[in-house]
Amino acid sequence: MPDESEKYLTIAKDLKPCEETSIAEAVISSQKGSKETALNILNEIDSPMAKSAALTVVANHEREQAAIDWLKTKGNVSDLDPEGKFFLVIYKLNLALWDSARDCLNALTDEDLRKFPELHHVVAITYLLSAVPRELRKTLYERPPLEEAEFQLASDTAALRERRKAHEHFIKAMEAARELDFPGTANICEEYAFWLELNNPEKSDEGKQRLETRFHSPETAIHLVRLATRFGIDFDPQAIEREIERQVAANNGKTTYEAARARFALVFTKNNLREVADYIERHQEELAGCSDKKSVQVFKIRMLSGAGQLERAKKCLAVLKEEGLPESEYEEIRGTIVEAEQGDRIETAKRRFEKTDSLNDL
Repeated sequence: MPDESEKYLTIAKDLKPCEETSIAEAVISSQKGSKETALNILNEIDSPMAKSAALTVVANHEREQAAIDWLKTKGNVSDLDPEGKFFLVIYKLNLALWDSARDCLNALTDEDLRKFPELHHVVAITYLLSAVPRELRKTLYERPPLEEAEFQLASDTAALRERRKAHEHFIKAMEAARELDFPGTANICEEYAFWLELNNPEKSDEGKQRLETRFHSPETAIHLVRLATRFGIDFDPQAIEREIERQVAANNGKTTYEAARARFALVFTKNNLREVADYIERHQEELAGCSDKKSVQVFKIRMLSGAGQLERAKKCLAVLKEEGLPESEYEEIRGTIVEAEQGDRIETAKRRFEKTDSLNDL
């Protein structure tokens, strides 16, 4: 028996065959594994929609680079509809073809952005990546980096222009995502927009004021906690803790990605390294939701070492080794503990010397 999509396609073709029904037939053929049948159908249609559908068919069957190469033999980005342009830029960004992705933006029109507002997001990130060194672009592609305050953006005239365009499109992408009820995407875009403001000397004060205002309603701001801690924005950590607990409870006891990231940001509100290590230990399963378990454990070991909790650090490292930590990484982390141990011995000797004034205690 035909599946639901084929049943409705048959009804649509009986009513009025058209370009859309032919494209739908091609997509169904592709989903059933027949790439050639799909492309043969689409090659008979000379339209941006059909060419865009063919691009995604090739990508789904042969990966992104094959789709990019296919388009070179069939036309260029201007031959695609807005959705096709969106996917082409995504393919190029995923493959780190930064300059090529940036070139695609020249083919976009206001009408493309109006018809397919999701384009604002990829336009924004592409402009932003043009304003950072190549070796850092991969880091910035998925989300603002962990060390936001220390991440250096280019500030020459061309880079500033790209950064302004990126900020403008992140705002529009955020608004579009909220209108389309994609809260996760809206949060990501808002985080990027704030990050750009806070890294812009001309807008940083305004950005800080806006960010502080967002924390008047903590239930809508937990995705911004990391930015707040990095840029010295005052907020109520306990209110955020309560909101995290509320969201976890509403999610059947499971920590969401946003809640895990907020929890990790709260690490940096603690008064000393021992408090940091204790907090990580209490919430390490949740924290693994925004990173991998090993990274969380390594971070905890470094905090324990810095706090002088060397035996606890050694026990954590022993567990990691039993779980298969590579020898090179084991030795590197062990070196952190050894350095802390040696530093602790030196401080102890100094204190003895201050009390006895005897060189034998050094």
